[in-house]
Amino acid sequence: MDQNTLIAVISTVIALLATATSLVSARAALRAASASERSALAVERSEHRARQPRLSVHPVGPVASNATIAMYHIRNDGPEPLDQVIVFRPVTGDGIRYDVGSTEADFVDETPLGPLALGEQKLVKLSVGPAIELPEFRVVARAYVNDEHWDTLTVLPSPRI
Repeated sequence: MDQNTLIAVISTVIALLATATSLVSARAALRAASASERSALAVERSEHRARQPRLSVHPVGPVASNATIAMYHIRNDGPEPLDQVIVFRPVTGDGIRYDVGSTEADFVDETPLGPLALGEQKLVKLSVGPAIELPEFRVVARAYVNDEHWDTLTVLPSPRI
């Protein structure tokens, strides 16, 4: 093998090794970028969970066995003022439709309550029907702050006496 051929072979081998090293480095950089994105997303989700509104819901008072409407207070217990709160009609196991409404609106599937400052509470009404034994009412309240929202599932205490 002459000297020029030997130099060409060595140059090709060095070029192939450099390419392989570049590919390994690029792959490692992509993995690091992906890990960094996952880490940033985890931090963002953690911060979102830390800001989860604490909404408490309790009946205004017991209602008689023949009453068909129950009133509940929904209160913002923090950590920040809410731009909007929407309460959705409850999900029950009995297949009966129980609608909700604000004190200013008719009964609907979902009722906006408007902004809710820290410690502020608003009334929401629930159509409970005439049954003496009521099902477990599981209500979702969606709270908004800027462009973020959180859903809170609450089991309502029975309003019956």
